[in-house]
Amino acid sequence: MISASTKRDRIVFSHFYNNEYIIYQSNSERLLNIPVTDVKTINLSKGSLPPLQNLANDIVGPHFQNVDNPEKQDTFYAMDKKYKPGFKLDYITGGAGMVGMGTNTGSFNNNVGLGGGVAMIFSDILGDNQLFSQFFMNGEILDIGGVASYINRENRIAWGFGVSHLPLRTGYQSFENGALIDGVLYEGITAKTNLIRIFDKGINVFAHYPFSSTMRLESGFGATHRSFRWDEYSDYYVGNQFSGYQLIGSDRVKIETGESLQLDQYYTILEGFGANANIGLVGDNSFSGLLLLWPDTGSDSVLNNISATINIPQSLQMPENTFG
Repeated sequence: MISASTKRDRIVFSHFYNNEYIIYQSNSERLLNIPVTDVKTINLSKGSLPPLQNLANDIVGPHFQNVDNPEKQDTFYAMDKKYKPGFKLDYITGGAGMVGMGTNTGSFNNNVGLGGGVAMIFSDILGDNQLFSQFFMNGEILDIGGVASYINRENRIAWGFGVSHLPLRTGYQSFENGALIDGVLYEGITAKTNLIRIFDKGINVFAHYPFSSTMRLESGFGATHRSFRWDEYSDYYVGNQFSGYQLIGSDRVKIETGESLQLDQYYTILEGFGANANIGLVGDNSFSGLLLLWPDTGSDSVLNNISATINIPQSLQMPENTFG
């Protein structure tokens, strides 16, 4: 196989010797540069692909020999058909910790949980259409989240859109004296575990315009919605510090949160819709999967990023000491 550069005086070719391929490179000065007047006088056996012996069912070889003879070429029927892209899986990987399941059978409670994630990249055969998706789970069914983005690179201006559902979980635990079960107060303690989930849903559109192979202009617009869920788990233990405690019951209660969620006296999260816009000039001269170490020349070879972001505040007024 021979490959010649169109921008510099360089040719690369492979040579099969001793059951292995070796790649060589050269320039025009190191070649023979002998003009060819008659192709039939050239010994082409050196350029034949292994195996060199003739095969009884060889189909490709005769076609190379008769490539310039239309009379010996097979007749075939060709039809022009519009290209229809179809997504095929290009890459798949597991998230942090891959996928796992754990159980806890301690003295106080029995729990089962799941954790892990998976990321997948799909594209068509030309790479003009790409689909990225990532799904993850950390805990219960309510903690399943994911993001998905589509990008179209068919034209110079690449465009795309994305959707996301991101659950965030926090909480705290408290203890109360006494165990109230079916209206009867027993001697013991009640352990309450409060799980607070914040659900962020979003949709965004974006576009890229490249100026060169290392410089592009990016812009996008997105809309978000935030909601809450508060669950209180109560475990009832009967007994005292002398005789010990025994778990006799558990329940779960969904607590209404309203349009705001006050975590403490300083921080309050608001429910509602939001929007954001961004634009940036991005310089990217990185190589995927390749690390190049250059000697120090005394100059900075890193292209600095110049970006600007415009944020549109949420429609709900956010009070002081509040984060969204």
